[in-house]
Amino acid sequence: MLRYGKINTIMLSTKLLLLFVTSACLGTNIFEDVGQANLEAVRIRLEEEKAKRLLLQNDVEVLMIQVEELKRKCGQKDNTASGTTYVRWGRTDCSGNGTELVYKGYMAGSEYTQTGSGTNHLCLPEYPTWAKYKDGNSGPDYRGHVYGAEYEIGLHDEYIPFSSPVLDNNAPCAICRTIRSTSIMIPGRTNCYPGWTAEYSGYLVSSYYSQAAPSEYVCLDGDPEFIAGGGGNQNGHVLYLVDVICGTLLCPPYVNGRELACVVCSK
Repeated sequence: MLRYGKINTIMLSTKLLLLFVTSACLGTNIFEDVGQANLEAVRIRLEEEKAKRLLLQNDVEVLMIQVEELKRKCGQKDNTASGTTYVRWGRTDCSGNGTELVYKGYMAGSEYTQTGSGTNHLCLPEYPTWAKYKDGNSGPDYRGHVYGAEYEIGLHDEYIPFSSPVLDNNAPCAICRTIRSTSIMIPGRTNCYPGWTAEYSGYLVSSYYSQAAPSEYVCLDGDPEFIAGGGGNQNGHVLYLVDVICGTLLCPPYVNGRELACVVCSK
């Protein structure tokens, strides 16, 4: 009696014999045809995989473009969210690249004969709003005072570096905002150091050296404007050019009696 394994072997041999006989009758090689069919199937599969890879590559390229666009938008958002402000003394506009006007107004400070009040310059807004107040002085004057600023440049026929006379005219100011994160005023320079952007340039001004009321040094724009109706020589908070005095200040490179320029830079 035949075992089960031997029966399977006989059946497989019989099938192979039938394939050989059929191949001989048809004049073809069935085994070769089967191999070719398998190769064709493999080729089709490879083409399908290639198409899938192309689709994936296109998807990746699209995603990369979208990522770059998001980075660009985020960068713009960061620029609009950051930044710094500076005062442009003597002007009512902000002409720096990537700069906007916050407000314009009047340059002001303490009166030149008074020893009190503040030493800093103020840029008062063009249209003030008020909290609680009482007009006038009803008792001892225990208050600080603030006056409009007046150009005292050109007095006694001194050198005037501007394109037109400014003597006794009142000075405006502008608060400017730049998209760059830092701003500095550099005295003694007409241009910025490498890597910095110039916002404006001009001349250093302060109070007169022997006046009772000192003031800080600020950079007055090189093309100053005037406030309409303010040319009455009322003094108040007055502005003078600043000269170099040699001695403790090294000359050269500085020059005795020369007006100091200035530039406001951002980065």
